[in-house]
Amino acid sequence: IQNGILNELAQGSRSSNGFIDRLLFVIANNQDKQAWSDKEPSFDIEASWAEIIGRLVDMPYKTDEDGKVIPTILGFSPEAKTRLYQWQRENTEDCNREENDALKGVFSKFDFHAIRFCLIIQMARWACGEADKTEIDLISVENAISLVDYFKATATRVQGIIQDLSLSELQRAVIAALPEEFTTEQGVEIAIANSMAERTFKDFVKRFTGIHFQKVRHGVYAKL
Repeated sequence: IQNGILNELAQGSRSSNGFIDRLLFVIANNQDKQAWSDKEPSFDIEASWAEIIGRLVDMPYKTDEDGKVIPTILGFSPEAKTRLYQWQRENTEDCNREENDALKGVFSKFDFHAIRFCLIIQMARWACGEADKTEIDLISVENAISLVDYFKATATRVQGIIQDLSLSELQRAVIAALPEEFTTEQGVEIAIANSMAERTFKDFVKRFTGIHFQKVRHGVYAKL
C-alpha cells in the first residue's frame, strides 16, 4: 500500500491498541520497476503447489464426541527448544533496551510470531518431503528466527515511514540542522536555535530513537 495510506492505517486508536503491532509487513529491498522476462519455469509450478497444499489439506484428523477437531500437538526437539529459548531471551533483551514505545510493542509480539513460524515451516517442510511431522526440529526454528529478523527489520522501516509522515516542519528542521552524530547538549543548543524548547527536544529524541535516531552511548546519538 502507499505510504500515505499506511500512515492512515496507524491513525487513531489503532496506533495505541496494538492493532498495527500485529501486522507483518513485507517491503522489497529493490522497488525499481523490472523489465518483463520471457524465461519459463523448468517445472509445473501450479501442479507442484497444488500437491503441497493438498498434502496439508488432506491430513487426517480426529474429532471428539461433539464433532470438534482434536488438535495434534507438535513438541520441539531438545536442541530446537534450547535454540528457541535462547532467541526468546535475546528478543526480551531487545524489547527492554528499545527506547521507542512503538517498536517495543512490535518486538514484544514476535515471541508469538516465532512459535507460529516454527509450526508453519515444519509442516511446509513435511509437505515438501523435507522433514517429518513428529516434532519441530532445529532447522525449522533457525528458519523461523530468520523470518523474525526480517519482519523486525521491516517493522522498523514501517514505523520510520509512519513517524516520518507525522513529523512537523519544526521537527524536520531540527533533524536537518543536527550533525550526523551529536551529544544531548549539542542537540539542545541546535533545537533552541530552531525555536524548539529543551524539554520538547529531549522528548523528541526519546520518541524517535530507533527510527530517526540511534543511541551510540550515554548522552550521544546519531541520525539514521
